[in-house]
Amino acid sequence: GKTRLEAMAEVEESADLLRYYAERLESHRGYRRPLARMSPDEATESVLLPYGVWAVVSPFNFPSALAAGMIAGALLGGNTVVFKPAIDAPVSGELLCEALWASGVPRDALQLVHGPGSSVGAALLADPRIAGVAFTGSSAVGMQIVRNVGNGALDLAARQGPRPVVVEMGGKNACVVTATADLDAAAEGVARSAFGFGGQKCSACSRVYVERAVGRDFLARLVARTRALQVGDPATGDPALGPVIRESAVASYRSYIEGIAASGGEIACGGKVLDQEDLAHGFYVAPTIAHLPDAEHPYFAEEMFLPILLFQEVDDLAEGIARANAVPYGLTAGLFSSDEHEKQYFLDR
Repeated sequence: GKTRLEAMAEVEESADLLRYYAERLESHRGYRRPLARMSPDEATESVLLPYGVWAVVSPFNFPSALAAGMIAGALLGGNTVVFKPAIDAPVSGELLCEALWASGVPRDALQLVHGPGSSVGAALLADPRIAGVAFTGSSAVGMQIVRNVGNGALDLAARQGPRPVVVEMGGKNACVVTATADLDAAAEGVARSAFGFGGQKCSACSRVYVERAVGRDFLARLVARTRALQVGDPATGDPALGPVIRESAVASYRSYIEGIAASGGEIACGGKVLDQEDLAHGFYVAPTIAHLPDAEHPYFAEEMFLPILLFQEVDDLAEGIARANAVPYGLTAGLFSSDEHEKQYFLDR
């Protein structure tokens, strides 16, 4: 469902991550580091050693780049990998492994398994022979892994000690637009961030807080920019948005739109499942901008993973930052401003 541009960018990122971890290994000289000596007779060295077998579980939304990064980090640390791609996007993972095997990575060092997380993934993570886990995906699954694997809920009698767990889980990213901003640039940037890959990325902008003095003007520009976005099949054209990942994502989209209406919210644009003509066979939804009357509504803190952007006016930059920070997630944030003091204030907070 990715556009051609987004797919090409992801493959470039995959190569960047492979290069990055290889450079880490070279710059750290194999992870051996001489330390200071208290006397000429003493030699002290920091040596980082492999853990063993790592389970790598990647998500559907960046099935090449995130898999490449986690696999490369584990392999270049001297570990071996059992890799399970997301069940919704198995082919990219398969092709990545084929490329690595063809380049000389031993098949015994990188093994590939396919299947649902509920069965294959669970069996993999529960296996006492797994020394560490790298996972990117939802907060619910990630926290379950941390509790069950990282904290030793697994029978430790079958192991010698705790296992490292590396998880990256979600976001509810905010952008703040002040009265000094270039509103056309802000509308373009927010639309690209919110609706790229249909909002199905943890770095997507899902909340925008706009200084009240320019709120209506900015919203009008953002709505116009969003309405111009074409939704379609990336295999047959060059749309701005492809389909969402699965039927359950469409159901979730409907549920959020209904919840916004039930809360007295306003849909500024979008809010519709697209199932007519060329879009009749697929999971297509319209990019949506919505306003909720209650700035404390739970939707402002809930990751939707859909092309739904919540718009809210604020009195000033300080309120925008306070609302941006008032969620359990911390990943990315944005600011549109032409004032140097505002920029530094934002970065400091």
